[in-house]
Amino acid sequence: MIEIISHLLKEISLLNEVSELPFYVSFNRNFNFFVFGNREEFYQVKVSSERPLREEYEALRIAHQAIPGNVPQPVGLYQKGGIEILICRGIRHKKVKSLQTQGHIIQEEIKAILKGSKVFFREEKPSLPHMQQLMTACDHFKNHPLWLAMRDWLGNLDPRLVNSLPHIKQHGDLTLYNMGVAGNKLIIFDWEDFGKISIPGFDLCCLAVNSVTRFSPVGIARVLERSAYPKEVMDIIACYCKELPLDQETFFNLYPIYLFYFLYLKNRYGYSPEIIKIGEKLLAAVLEKPVKC
Repeated sequence: MIEIISHLLKEISLLNEVSELPFYVSFNRNFNFFVFGNREEFYQVKVSSERPLREEYEALRIAHQAIPGNVPQPVGLYQKGGIEILICRGIRHKKVKSLQTQGHIIQEEIKAILKGSKVFFREEKPSLPHMQQLMTACDHFKNHPLWLAMRDWLGNLDPRLVNSLPHIKQHGDLTLYNMGVAGNKLIIFDWEDFGKISIPGFDLCCLAVNSVTRFSPVGIARVLERSAYPKEVMDIIACYCKELPLDQETFFNLYPIYLFYFLYLKNRYGYSPEIIKIGEKLLAAVLEKPVKC
């Protein structure tokens, strides 16, 4: 496979010659090759295995056009021997371990990206109102053990509140694991679930929950305790809610919807059993609380 990738990189003039290239590879539903050429640049090359890459390529193209400083640049989507190959320019970066690191760079970048998403990723003509989209997703959930608790919670939900929210395409997996810092810029990776959810606040909920709980059993049990949220996280939540506008109480009250969608995406699109189990624990934790809208 690395030979096919090397020749493809030469074909599209990203490499001057094909020789033995340093690279490493990872697997997460598809193969990811990180190929280093003779220059400072390197390339992330994703090879389809379990999931087609057309949607991810289109998502990257849209996102990079909207916020080019925060998204890897897609080079193109190619077919070789019936295999899809997605190539992006690599970005050297440091991992984001906490929203409290890197001074205020991360917080300010997240605020700016979330604020901009209201314009860049807004759907002016959504296919369905939010509640219909939610109920359609619920159709895939009716054999799940948590369905009865979710149905009871939905019975207390005012659909006018949900339907009044704008439709804004969400990243779909906005967690610390999909972020990096390059200089003074926050880089967001893994756009394969972009646009599958459009209810505003979903991305922020995923990021806040990941930051606060680290998906540990102790952390998950405290997912709705405001005192567990560091000031940096609460500042981001306050900024985003002001932009929507959406009061913070309502944002937290919508956690069952956000975390239902988190579990829905993980179930529907072939994530690992470990991630699905985390989604189930998160949803169970918020459904046990007396949360109403």
